[in-house]
Amino acid sequence: MNIKVETLPTYRIAYVRQVGPYGTGNIQAMEKLKKWAKEKNLLTESAIILGIPQDNPEMILPENCRYDACIVISNDYQIDNKPIFERYTNDMIYNDYCEICVPVKPL
Repeated sequence: MNIKVETLPTYRIAYVRQVGPYGTGNIQAMEKLKKWAKEKNLLTESAIILGIPQDNPEMILPENCRYDACIVISNDYQIDNKPIFERYTNDMIYNDYCEICVPVKPL
């Protein structure tokens, strides 16, 4: 096995989140992201796609595991002049965690 240590740049991403057991749901999230990216002409030869499992299924119940299918987008993806909001789902409701949702202008 070859191991490579790399410092990654700061990426701006668009993502689709899947909550539930890791597996087929992750594939569906990735396909949904790719469909959206293709419609926005973002799925080019230079595209960078990331899959990010957010939780350790040995510590978090499978139904609460989060997986993010992401695509790197340019810094021109501008914030829209609309209110941000906090989203509380599942265990976040009882554990003082939330997702911060920021509206962006369409590509």
